[in-house]
Amino acid sequence: MSTPYSNVYAKITKLIQSYKLASLTQLQFESYADGWISEASSVNFIDCTKDLTDRDETLKQFNQTLSEREEWIVSYSCALSWINITTSDESLLQNSIGDRDYQTYSPANLLKSLLSVQEQIKYRMDDAIEHYKYEDFEF
Repeated sequence: MSTPYSNVYAKITKLIQSYKLASLTQLQFESYADGWISEASSVNFIDCTKDLTDRDETLKQFNQTLSEREEWIVSYSCALSWINITTSDESLLQNSIGDRDYQTYSPANLLKSLLSVQEQIKYRMDDAIEHYKYEDFEF
């Protein structure tokens, strides 16, 4: 059996609420997400009992059947990859001034919020991996 990437894509869109992401075409989104899946498979979720590097990029699927928990862990990792890219975006370091009220919007506040989200997603991913490791452990 196999697990289509679309299962992970659906979970990623639940974790990441972004106008930037929503404005992408499906093909663009999948291109980004495929890179995140690759990172999740080979860097962030190396403790998976299934070989996540065994993928078919043409069919866009994992060649093994992933459990719901494994899909969520891969999705958390993908969301974390997106947050890492977003927080390192140098455009966040620029101030923009609103014409109407001449207000300065602080990118520092946006960056602080993104770092908070990053911390929460990392915690959730680490927690899910920890539970995953002990799933079949008997006392």
